[in-house]
Amino acid sequence: MISTGGSGLVVWAPAFFDEEVGQQVHGARILGGRVNAPEVLRPSYFSFTHAAAFGRDRVVLAGSALRSGTRRAAVTFGTTTVSPLLGRTRSLPGAARSSLAVALAGNRRGAVAIVYSTCPDRRCAIRELSLVERSPGAAFGRPVRLGRAKQAFGAISQGVAVDVNARGDTLAVWEHDGNLRSRLRTAAGRARRVERLGRGRQSDISAALGDDRAALVAWGPQRFSVQRNGGPFAAFACFRPPGQRFGPAQLLERRADARSIDGTGVRATITARHASVAHMADHNARFAIRSRDVTAAGFGPAQTLSSPGEDARLIDVAALDSGEQVAIWKTGANVAGQPGALVAATRAPAAAAYGSPETIDPNVPLSASDVALNPATGQAWATWSDERSILVSVRSPI
Repeated sequence: MISTGGSGLVVWAPAFFDEEVGQQVHGARILGGRVNAPEVLRPSYFSFTHAAAFGRDRVVLAGSALRSGTRRAAVTFGTTTVSPLLGRTRSLPGAARSSLAVALAGNRRGAVAIVYSTCPDRRCAIRELSLVERSPGAAFGRPVRLGRAKQAFGAISQGVAVDVNARGDTLAVWEHDGNLRSRLRTAAGRARRVERLGRGRQSDISAALGDDRAALVAWGPQRFSVQRNGGPFAAFACFRPPGQRFGPAQLLERRADARSIDGTGVRATITARHASVAHMADHNARFAIRSRDVTAAGFGPAQTLSSPGEDARLIDVAALDSGEQVAIWKTGANVAGQPGALVAATRAPAAAAYGSPETIDPNVPLSASDVALNPATGQAWATWSDERSILVSVRSPI
C-alpha cells in the first residue's frame, strides 16, 4: 500500500504482514520537488489501512493496533516538517475488539473524520459502523453509530467513504444490506437524517462534499467481487445540490462481463469550480477512463481521458478546492503480472475539460500507486512501486 498526502509525505507498507507485529511502515518527505531519504515510521503493533493529509503539514494514519491480544481501530498523527514523523498510536473512542478503520478524511484546517468497523459483542456476531470526528486542535469526540447488522457477509460492507469539507462538515456513505446510505454531520455537530441513495452490494464507494454542502457520491463493484464473480460491472452516481436532497442514482456505465477489472471503478471530486466523477467505461471490448461534470441540472457528457485502443484501469483522482484536478491510470495491464504504462491527465481550474494524457512511466508492474496535489504549490505527485523501490514523479503546477 502507498499513500501520498498533499502535505508532502509518502507512506508505504507491504500488503502482507505479521498479524502479531504489524507493518513495517516507511515514509519519506517530498521537499522542493526532491524526495528525502526514507525513514521507518512503524509504531508498535500498528497496521495502517488509510492515510490522509490535514492541516498545513500534518498527516494521519488510521488502521488497527494490537491491544490486549485483539486488534482495535487506532490512529497515529505525524508531521512532514520534523522527526520523528509519527507520534504514538492511540485507540479510537468506542473502538471495541476486532475493530478496524475503514475510511478516513481530513481538511486543510485540521479537521479529521474516521469511520471504523467494530464488534460490540464478545462472539462478534454483530458488526457496527461508527463515525468519529476531530475538530482542529481538539481530541476525537464521541462515536456516532451509522449502522448495525448481524455478522453476515455483505450485511455491512467495508465499502465505506467519508469526506470533510473546509467548514468541517462531514459526509459518510456506507452500504447496509445492499442499500447505499449517507449521513451529513455539520461542523456544529448536528446530524442530518440518513438518506438512501440506491442499490449496491460489495461496492467501491467514493464521496465528495463541497464547502456549500453540495455532495457527489459514486459507486461501483469492488475489485475482488468482480474478479471472483465475473461481473457484471455497473457504475452509478448521485448528486445533491446545496440545501437539497440527493437526486436519483444515475447509471454511468454498464458492462456485461468485467472479469478482468483491476483498478478503481469510480472517483468523485468537488472543487470550487467543478463537481465531477471519473469512472471506468466500456470501449470496444476494453476499459476506458471517462469523466463527467455534474451540476444541479444533471450529469454532463462524458470526456474520454485515456487514449483510444488502450485498455485502461483507473487508479485515483486528486483535486484541490481551488479547482485543479489530476487523474492517473494504468494502460495495458489487463493480464495478471503484465506491466503497463502509468498515465495521467490534468485539468486547470478554469478549464472546461482535462488535457491530453501524459505518460509518467511506460513500464510499471501491477503494483500500488497513488497521486496527490500540493495545495501550496499546485504540484502533482505520482507515487508507485516496482519490485525493489518506491518511485515518485513530481509535475510542475497545473
